[in-house]
Amino acid sequence: MADLPLNFVALDFETANRHPNSACALGLVTVADGQLVDEVSFLIRPEPLVFESGNIRVHGITPEKVRSMPTWDQLWPTILPYLDSKIWVAHNAGFDMKVLGSSLRAHALPIPRGRFFCSWRLAKKVFPGLSSYSLGALAAHFDWELQHHDALSDARVCAFLCLEAFQKAEITNLAQFQALGLKLQTFSLDTIASQTASLQTLEVRFDTIVEDESLNSRTVVFSGDLVHFTRDDAEYRAWQSGARVVTRVDEGVDYLVVGQKHGGYPILTPKLQAALRLKQEGSSLKIIDEKCFRDLVNRSSWDMMVKVTE
Repeated sequence: MADLPLNFVALDFETANRHPNSACALGLVTVADGQLVDEVSFLIRPEPLVFESGNIRVHGITPEKVRSMPTWDQLWPTILPYLDSKIWVAHNAGFDMKVLGSSLRAHALPIPRGRFFCSWRLAKKVFPGLSSYSLGALAAHFDWELQHHDALSDARVCAFLCLEAFQKAEITNLAQFQALGLKLQTFSLDTIASQTASLQTLEVRFDTIVEDESLNSRTVVFSGDLVHFTRDDAEYRAWQSGARVVTRVDEGVDYLVVGQKHGGYPILTPKLQAALRLKQEGSSLKIIDEKCFRDLVNRSSWDMMVKVTE
C-alpha cells in the first residue's frame, strides 16, 4: 500500500438526502509522487430516487440530472480500482466514510482495502488560528478555485490542502504525520456500520438566543426529528428567514437545531457530536432546541416584513 505523504486519493461524496446510502455524486483525485495525476467524477442514481430540498440547495443535483445515470452497484467495478490498496483523505472524513460504508453494505459489494485520514483535522493541526476550517474558507484563504459541493472540485481542493499542509509541516513520512497526533484509520465496514447503528442519547445544555438574533445570513444545520415541523418544512422556513441550510457541521455553521420528537434527551448524532467538539474548541456555534428555532423563524420573518414595508 502506497504511503504518505506523496501518495493518496482525495474523495468527496454528495448525497441526495439525509441517509448515507443516497450517494448522488463522487469526486476522486489521485496524488502520486506528490503530484495530481488523475481526477474523475461520477453522477450516481440513488436507490430509491429520493432527493430532499436541503440537499439540492447545497449541491444543485436534482433527480432529473441523475435519472439516467448508473446506480452505485453498477459503478462500483469502475470505482474500486481507484480506492483499493490506497490511502484516502476527505474533508470531515467521517461523513464520506459513512456514505461509502453504507453504500457498500446496502449492495453487499466487495470491500476495498484502504486507510483514511481527515483533511479537516490535518488543517487544524498545521494551520492553527484560522477563523474557519471549512473547505470553502480554506480555499479562500489559500486562493484556490472552488465550486463548493461539486464533488470533484471539493476533492481537488482537499488534495491541494493536504499537499500544502505536508509541505508547511515538513512531513516526509508516516511517522512525522503521526507525530502531529494524527492517525490513519483502517477502513472497516463493521466499524462504520457500528458507528451508524448506535443510538445513544445525551443530556445537552442548549444555548439561548438574545433579543436581536435572527436567522438572516446565518448557516443552519438540523439534527434529529422535530415535533412541529417536517425536516423539509423546517429547512424551507429557515431559507425563508434568510438562512443558508447545509447538511454538515463545520466551523462555518452558526446554529445546530436539535430535534427531540421522541422525548427525553436528544440522540447523539454525528452532527451533534461534531457540534459539541467544535464548541469545546472555542467555536461560537450555538446548539439550540426547536423552541429557539421557532422563535428565530418568527423573529426573522417579522424583521423581513418590516424591511419590505419600510
